[in-house]
Amino acid sequence: ASPPTSDYVANEFESNPELQKVLYYGYGGPGDITGEYMPSFDWKTKYIFTHLAAAYSYCGMDGFYGCTFEDIKASGVWGYIQHIYSLEAPPTAAITLSPKEAKAYESGKEQRTGEFTLKGDHRNYITLKMPEHVTYHSGSTKQTGTVKINGNTTFYFSAPKTVTGTWNSGKLKGQMGTQWKTLVLSTGSGSQDIGYGAFFEEESASVEFTVKWLDLARVKVTKKDKNSKVNLSGAVFGIYADSACKNLLVQMPATDSNGTSEVEIPKTQD
Repeated sequence: ASPPTSDYVANEFESNPELQKVLYYGYGGPGDITGEYMPSFDWKTKYIFTHLAAAYSYCGMDGFYGCTFEDIKASGVWGYIQHIYSLEAPPTAAITLSPKEAKAYESGKEQRTGEFTLKGDHRNYITLKMPEHVTYHSGSTKQTGTVKINGNTTFYFSAPKTVTGTWNSGKLKGQMGTQWKTLVLSTGSGSQDIGYGAFFEEESASVEFTVKWLDLARVKVTKKDKNSKVNLSGAVFGIYADSACKNLLVQMPATDSNGTSEVEIPKTQD
């Protein structure tokens, strides 16, 4: 029976993914596929098909009260139900990012981070504005400036060694800031329950990360003859961690024709 006129309290009903799909992809839902699936049907037929699909998802064969299963199959309702069930779940707003911190390391002539993974619905995404000289990498994609990162994407960053300091992304909110929920009004025994879907804000759907770039030390020496002040080539210097010169950090290239040698090392020690 139809429920009597009254005020009812809706409860979230998240344990039925099939019903959630019907409410999302069915006629009038935000992901409405009826125009594509049944383009020659009028809106009333699309509504009836969706009503039957929702009723079946909620209470099984009892949802076809007054109809035979043969009629349900012959009319195309059963195919419509199975098609909706085959679709992916409605998009979700939740996203997570790991790790939250990364230290860059030398990679050839540049520096790069380890890999980050943004977990979440592939239809959700964050928009990241990167600092100057920083490059985003994901698979074969390389991009600078502003980049769109979808859920379930693994990526890393690279930069010249001249980029130093700490980069904090700030809070990055997923563009899908709402979550599709199934709601059910229970109207009492003997009358129909009423199901519908609605979007709810998901305040926690944001991520952030920090990158610590390399701090590099540049050492330049010039070798001069003490008396003549002539610059000398071919002199080799070493940089040591101790005053006794026992712990060699790096051997510098031989001085050039100007008597100069220069080297760059990560500042991993005092």
